[in-house]
Amino acid sequence: MKVLFVCSGLSKHQISPVVLAQGISVERTGVTVEYFPVGGRGAFSYVRAAFRLRKFLSQREFDCIHAHYGLCGIVALLSGRKLPLVVSFMGDDILGSRSTGGRVIRLSRFMAWLNACLSDRFYDHTIIKSERMMHRRLNRQSVSVIPNGVDIERFRPFDRSKALEITGWDPGMRHIIFVSDPARSEKNYSLAVRGVDQTGRSDIQLHAVNKVEHSRMPYVYNSADALLLTSFHEGSANVVKEAMACNCPVISTDTGDAAWVTGDTSGCSIISADPLAVARGIELATDYRLRYGQTNGR
Repeated sequence: MKVLFVCSGLSKHQISPVVLAQGISVERTGVTVEYFPVGGRGAFSYVRAAFRLRKFLSQREFDCIHAHYGLCGIVALLSGRKLPLVVSFMGDDILGSRSTGGRVIRLSRFMAWLNACLSDRFYDHTIIKSERMMHRRLNRQSVSVIPNGVDIERFRPFDRSKALEITGWDPGMRHIIFVSDPARSEKNYSLAVRGVDQTGRSDIQLHAVNKVEHSRMPYVYNSADALLLTSFHEGSANVVKEAMACNCPVISTDTGDAAWVTGDTSGCSIISADPLAVARGIELATDYRLRYGQTNGR
């Protein structure tokens, strides 16, 4: 079987590590995977990509197309493909984007509605990452909830002193990691900052980890005292699963499937979107890290 992944990125070397990891896992089952990066910025780049994809498909044979993210699904649809089309919605494409105040932006609400309608009418199957992404316009009979997995061979616990040597972080400080782009309003970075400030402790350092090589991330998780996730919403946050695979404590708002992933794991907590709750979560996680070291997240 041969599957074409349609995804964002200017080249295969710039495709999201999340999508690449899925491709690798599919290939391990004996399926051949090729990638079609959409590339470019703005609406016209997606229109051009649809024409490029049509030409690409006329020159190659595939059994199925798997588009990652809503806009890539639209590109695959506009290409006039005659192949089964599976579309994975990842989060914002079905939940909408948020303003800094937490409101869903009107245009993104429309795009979420459009994606759900296209799924209902035209896509052969749709994948969402958590039950909370089940939009009212989606047809449940053609939707599967399949969270992204993580590579537990890469993301694993190991000696923290070795990790700290590689990250260069001060062993005498307590390190809280925020693994996302702080500029993305739906990630609610300001809550993370206010929560750390609320602790009133000078030995706690908040690291905004963004655009770090994926191969380096296991050292980041093993250096950290806790992962802090303060998002307004998530599909199924990979950073939570990566942290759990490294036995790193997790502090998260009740978003996506974070509560299900962390379960009753000691050292992890699901918190309300309040600076005091964030501060309390940080206190509990750093205390756990000092007392017991790693969680049993794996």
